[in-house]
Amino acid sequence: MIASILSQSAEARDTYNISYVEVEECEYDEPAAIFENGWIFYCEEYAYPYHYGPAILIVDHLGYGGAKLCLMSGGGVKECL
Repeated sequence: MIASILSQSAEARDTYNISYVEVEECEYDEPAAIFENGWIFYCEEYAYPYHYGPAILIVDHLGYGGAKLCLMSGGGVKECL
């Protein structure tokens, strides 16, 4: 899944490896994660991943400028929010 996300207009996206993030729940338009650099990730839908560990933040600079937070588990993608 992450390969398909990254392959679409890769030059218009930046990816950031997050060594540890806590995301217990995602509620629409509510902050789900606050990163060390002060960035805040807001959810666009409801989800309850209860994730504690690494993630990859993918920021899209085209279109509406959204972002995906892909939660990692066991070396692979567990879920993207």
